[in-house]
Amino acid sequence: MLRSTTLALTLILALTGADAALACSCAPSPPPQEALQQAGAVFTGTVVAVDTSGLSSTVRLRVEKGWKGAKCGEVTVVTSADSAACGYDFQVGQSYLVYADKQKGKLNVSLCSRTSLTSQAGEDLAALGEPATTCPAQ
Repeated sequence: MLRSTTLALTLILALTGADAALACSCAPSPPPQEALQQAGAVFTGTVVAVDTSGLSSTVRLRVEKGWKGAKCGEVTVVTSADSAACGYDFQVGQSYLVYADKQKGKLNVSLCSRTSLTSQAGEDLAALGEPATTCPAQ
């Protein structure tokens, strides 16, 4: 009986510990101006397409405004396909304020960046000020 109880408790602890080990963990985000300086690109854009293949998702966005590293037209960012691996869950048709890191020639976005829906980014947009680029509506 004692052996069954010990086994059951060990199994429960192992399973709950596995969830914690797989969760994304981020340091606090820097303020918007500091995040702008550290990022490879900062822009607002509407998601045109999300292609998930294997462990990553490739996201195409139509740029609306750019503060750094993004020109008018479409830009592609990469993120993990899994939020447990800090992947950002972009949704087609939604507009985002994107803070992307540039690594190996690609723009990468994670849950640990200040990326958010544009509708929820009022504080960041105010702190960033006027964009360097404003793109014509399409």
